Amino acid sequence: MSDPALSQAVTPRWEYGGRYYVVWRVTDSGEQDTLGWELEDVGPSPGRGIVLEAFGQDASGEFVFTAFTDQPLPFALVHRFVVEAAREIPAQ
Repeated sequence: MSDPALSQAVTPRWEYGGRYYVVWRVTDSGEQDTLGWELEDVGPSPGRGIVLEAFGQDASGEFVFTAFTDQPLPFALVHRFVVEAAREIPAQ
């Protein structure tokens, strides 16, 4: 996960496919602008850590999604993550 001081959990946690997920909104230090979102699989134990993220590319400024799992993620979970993140991530 990104620096916890720069992250804020979006509540309540999400449940899909019998697993629980926490969405982290990542901001710049001291600023309100959202830099990206991270999706953390928290259980049931053991959690699998960050499984998906949406962040801006430094060079192009475009937002991209990166998956950090070799386990399948439910379509409804990914769709919700994209829709929710799109509300705060500026379009390029």
